[in-house]
Amino acid sequence: MNDVYIIVAFIVVFIFLVIRGKRKQRQKKVEALKQNWGKPKNDYLNFDAIERYARLKTQSIFHTISEQTKADINFYELFAFVDRTTSKIGQQYLFDKLSKPSNNLSALKGSDQHADFFREHKTVREKAQLQLLQLDRPGTYHVASLLTTKVFTRPKWYPLTIFSSLLLVGLLLFSIQYPVLLIVALIPATANMLFHLWNKNNTLQFIQAFPELNKMIYTSAELQQMHLPITDDGIQESIKSMRSFQRKLRLLGFSNARIGDDMSMVLMYALEVIKGFFLIELHAFFSIVKDIEGKQLSIQHLFSYVGSIDTAISIASLRDGDRITCKPVFLQPEKKIQFAKLTHPLIADCVTNDLKLEGKSALITGSNMSGKTTFLRTICINALLAQTLYTCFAEKYEAPFFKLLSSVNIEDDLLEGKSYFFEEARVIESLIQSVQPDTVNLFVMDEVFKGTNTIERIAAAKAVLSYLNQYKNIVFVATHDLELADLLKDQYNLYHFVESIQDDQLHFDYKLKEGQLQTKNAIKILALLKFPEEIIKDAKEVSSQLSQ
Repeated sequence: MNDVYIIVAFIVVFIFLVIRGKRKQRQKKVEALKQNWGKPKNDYLNFDAIERYARLKTQSIFHTISEQTKADINFYELFAFVDRTTSKIGQQYLFDKLSKPSNNLSALKGSDQHADFFREHKTVREKAQLQLLQLDRPGTYHVASLLTTKVFTRPKWYPLTIFSSLLLVGLLLFSIQYPVLLIVALIPATANMLFHLWNKNNTLQFIQAFPELNKMIYTSAELQQMHLPITDDGIQESIKSMRSFQRKLRLLGFSNARIGDDMSMVLMYALEVIKGFFLIELHAFFSIVKDIEGKQLSIQHLFSYVGSIDTAISIASLRDGDRITCKPVFLQPEKKIQFAKLTHPLIADCVTNDLKLEGKSALITGSNMSGKTTFLRTICINALLAQTLYTCFAEKYEAPFFKLLSSVNIEDDLLEGKSYFFEEARVIESLIQSVQPDTVNLFVMDEVFKGTNTIERIAAAKAVLSYLNQYKNIVFVATHDLELADLLKDQYNLYHFVESIQDDQLHFDYKLKEGQLQTKNAIKILALLKFPEEIIKDAKEVSSQLSQ
């Protein structure tokens, strides 16, 4: 009797220790979530995996920013800064959202309300994040691979595997009567093992995705029971439709369970051999694939549900960071934009700028390093964030819904034999093709046609900038060519950045100023850098002659 008490006491202590350990682990996770709130993550970002969902999602959208614009605004660095998601699914969903600016005000405001909810309800938010942490394994990225119309095509020789499996079973059964058949059974057994290994090597990402999809289903169910503001009547139906998939998964035993001891390892290898000889995993894999391919809408529904919750939490964290943010005000389609204390989110202690444009575009002059290009990127980034995360790094932002196009960083491809000018012309041609009477575009450009001679550069730039300025489009262009200011003064408001030389040092205030640039400091800067006096004198004489 005493032995029974000892066993019971041991079980009770064991259960107590397990529960206590889980509570401590949970508390550690909560503390980590609290400490990281409002801060960028320091995780390694596997963009090839993160972009997978964006590449597969093909539904109709308002606009997708080009690879050129991504390069111009340092898109991947921007994503790393705004990404405060908890799960890999949320991360993929956020990437897709950030790369596809929307003109759906209702959807943007809905996302905004969800973000505000999570800012105000800390306890609920942390509970939701604990659920989302279950989807933070690298393998979770593979769930997006299941959203294709045809997940995996059966090889033409698949019927042979069915025959081989049945043949092996038959031979083993008859070997009871005729033991010699065990030797013959080695032929289909070997063939089956080869089929099994083929299946392992070629379907690894999908096999990894199955248990993660299962987690996503459970996580969706848990999140829905939390009565979050992101309600969706179709979630329960989508979860219900995936039950057959979950049953097959349990039958197979696909899991991410860790090996605990030597006995577990032996059993695992034994099971692997059995699955290989009888092709259990291969046949089950194609059965599950067939099941999944008929439930694409349910999987997409659950993916979007989990992703939208995580993205809303991420936006809430972004707004609770150490930078000033505001919600955008969207205007009717018109040639107008206004912002106050606009700042670049990736630059610490960034100088802010104000601007109001109405009926015209903006031409900006100034020397190198004075802030022109950074200002262009700042405008483009905030326009993108406004139409994706309903958040701007400013005190005020008002503008219509734009399609965002840019030409800032152009790179020539020497390996393909393309010159800088050719590549620049190709990019600008894509901007020209976007000019339509019923479309409002935001064009952001730096040094138009700098890859050619002065006369043709100015002439071509003037013609292109006049063309892009048509209809309700707004163009922000930076240039060193002061001649463009006179040629475009009726279509563009003129602004400039300026630097000063004080105590033999360059000083930049990075503040946008109205009007045309009046000072010329290039030769002064050469003198400041101790260029030979002979060069300075010669440069001044030539400059004086050209100015006459």
